[in-house]
Amino acid sequence: MKVVEFAFVGFPVEDIQVARRFYEGVLGFSAPNVLSDGSETFAWVEYEVGPHTLALTTARPNWQPRKTGEIGAGLALEVENFEEAIQNLRENNINFIGPGDGPNCRVALFCDPDGNPLAIHKRNPT
Repeated sequence: MKVVEFAFVGFPVEDIQVARRFYEGVLGFSAPNVLSDGSETFAWVEYEVGPHTLALTTARPNWQPRKTGEIGAGLALEVENFEEAIQNLRENNINFIGPGDGPNCRVALFCDPDGNPLAIHKRNPT
């Protein structure tokens, strides 16, 4: 098998409208592709960010939100201005760990309303 790229990263969510308010309102994602069967049991929303796609879904019982709020490996979002991103998290009352400085980057870790782990990330200039 030869993997040529990531097709998408998918996160399960409980309430697609709550998730959309977070991803569109807090994180500033726009122009989603929305698929739904009209029921509360299936919704699929995709956000294209650069060459990547983040999919949010209520497609249960296959995918279940974590709901633990444990911060760990997840989706890291590269940002233009790290300090502005930190300020945005604070203004939206998002609890986060960090910011932390690594040898190659700055990072802060947080979760979406369903406990899916996220990070804001900024590579250091080379």
